[in-house]
Amino acid sequence: MSSSRSPHLRLGLLIAAFAFILDQVAKWVIINPLSLEPKRVIEITSFFDLRWAENCGISLSMFASCTDTTRWTLVAVTGAVAAAVAFWLTRERARGDVIALAMILGGALGNIVDRVRYGYVVDYADLHI
Repeated sequence: MSSSRSPHLRLGLLIAAFAFILDQVAKWVIINPLSLEPKRVIEITSFFDLRWAENCGISLSMFASCTDTTRWTLVAVTGAVAAAVAFWLTRERARGDVIALAMILGGALGNIVDRVRYGYVVDYADLHI
């Protein structure tokens, strides 16, 4: 990692913004037009469902605790991680790594918005093979 600005920074920021917008639009569709919360499950295929889940924890709902302390702690921690990823993105020279970091950044920002708005991250994709 070089200390100079990434030659792919603009691409990374565009991808991060696109990932964030796509995340929020997908969740809006899940919450509003599809009304997944009251239905709980919409079967799509034999191995994939849309399943309502309120993730109060970290990845895969590990360490889940739906308290205000946990909520705001995870907002702060995710914000710190997002800031570190954004900084790394500004310095990364490899185009593929910039793309990966941008997708991580967009998803992290989407999760922060979810936690602030709802108190949990809206999860819905259930792949069960």
